[in-house]
Amino acid sequence: MNNKWKRAGIIFGIFIGIFIIIFVFYRSIDLIRGPVLELNEPKNGSVYTSPVIDVQGAVRNVTNVSLNGRQILINKNGFFNEKYILSEGLNRISLTINDRFDRKVEKIIEVVLK
Repeated sequence: MNNKWKRAGIIFGIFIGIFIIIFVFYRSIDLIRGPVLELNEPKNGSVYTSPVIDVQGAVRNVTNVSLNGRQILINKNGFFNEKYILSEGLNRISLTINDRFDRKVEKIIEVVLK
């Protein structure tokens, strides 16, 4: 009878250990993945006739977001919407994000103002 309780305790301990490992992995997956940038607008190669456009998107796991070197604000859900003034002709828009481990992601979009 004592042997059954010992075996049950070992099995219970193994299940608890597996649960802790899965939980730690689940909670740290965002740290492992790094910063994420999803740019909705503008699309690369777009042509505009109005000089003012919206730069819209979402970020995750970031501490800093910049548009052409200027820091922009994001809301609590990670979304941003910034007005941007285009110059005549080809424009390069650079979005850069950093996480707390200084990992960096940069996306460059080229658009044209006619």
